[in-house]
Amino acid sequence: MDLGRATADAISRRNLAVWQFHGICGCGRNLDEAFGRIDVAEKAAEICLRVMAAGGVKQSLSDAQLRAIAANFNCPLDESLFE
Repeated sequence: MDLGRATADAISRRNLAVWQFHGICGCGRNLDEAFGRIDVAEKAAEICLRVMAAGGVKQSLSDAQLRAIAANFNCPLDESLFE
């Protein structure tokens, strides 16, 4: 599958597609919302890189922790991400 089709497939299910070595594509109801999503993803990646560069420990959330956070913010989850 080419990158364009893979991006279209990903965007049909989510608001962001991030491709290693290629970039990021975001969608929203308007340009401001799409840019906001891209900006948040870039900031999160930058924080992760800075922590790792400083020798920080990479930590992960468990599936249960992610579900609890989503429930707390009334945010629906795509269960296929947990398979």
